[in-house]
This record gives sequence, C-alpha cells and structure tokens, in this order.
Amino acid sequence: RKKARQESALDWNTIFSFLNSVKEDLKNKLAQQMVFVRGELSKAKFKKDQRKYRVQLNKIERKLKKMN
Repeated sequence: RKKARQESALDWNTIFSFLNSVKEDLKNKLAQQMVFVRGELSKAKFKKDQRKYRVQLNKIERKLKKMN
C-alpha cells in the first residue's frame, strides 16, 4: 500500500489531512448533540421520555467510540 501511495499521482498527505479534519468535525458535532440530549434528559418528566433520551445518548456514545 505504502509503495502504491508513493507511486500514485494523488497527493495523499492532503487527502489524509482532509479526512482527519472531517473526522474532527464529526466528533465535535456528536459532542454538541450529546450535550443537547443530556439537557433534554435532565428536563424529562416521564419515564418514556427519559428512556428515549438515554437511547439517543447511548447511540451517540457508540458513534464516538467507533471514531476513536
């Protein structure tokens, strides 16, 4: 792979830096969603709403773990 990358006409450093910046943006967006969901969870009065926000929070946490 590395040899093929070196022989390729593509600028792989730029491609990798772009992918890393996209990954960081996604992490930031997920962190913002997590803060919102936690706020909604603290306001929830009914058990079904609490369960819904916990499920959303768990999904976001799993996405963040996959990115690391």
